[in-house]
Amino acid sequence: MLEALRFVDQRVSTTTVEMTDVIGAEPPVPLIELRAVSRTYETASGPRVEALRDVSIKIRAGEFVAIVGQSGSGKTTLLNLVGCLDQPTCGEYLLDGHSVGGLDPDELSRLRGEVFGFVFQQYNLIASATAQENVELPGLYSGVRAPERIRCASAYLIARIGGLRNFPAASSSAPRLREPW
Repeated sequence: MLEALRFVDQRVSTTTVEMTDVIGAEPPVPLIELRAVSRTYETASGPRVEALRDVSIKIRAGEFVAIVGQSGSGKTTLLNLVGCLDQPTCGEYLLDGHSVGGLDPDELSRLRGEVFGFVFQQYNLIASATAQENVELPGLYSGVRAPERIRCASAYLIARIGGLRNFPAASSSAPRLREPW
């Protein structure tokens, strides 16, 4: 079972905390709203896997939400849906009041590049690329010009890991989680 813990104005609750409870005003349109979202995967061996079933949640701007649950409860699937890395089998996902369901791949990619920030569990570094190239990659996707990307990535690598290393495996795991953009 998934549980959403909300942190609003220093209050913690496992139930819905409306913004009116905190600031005494009508709550704004939720930044993220899932309405009865489910995600089912087909497997090669035949049985279907229901990763999420009928999940509904509203998250407003300024809220901090932790998604917690036991292994296999659907946390990663939920985060993949919210981050537009996957789409629900059924249900509706609204981002700032607009449906995400009808967006084409380019529009979804733009959302991932401009709206969402990701920190992956498995650092997702490109093993065949140098540390410099890996650090430059988010800047490339964000449209940062090459001279600025190179300068920023070089400064980051020197400051964080003490120099320019050839490949990601040469770096410790902690610096791999952060990027200079």
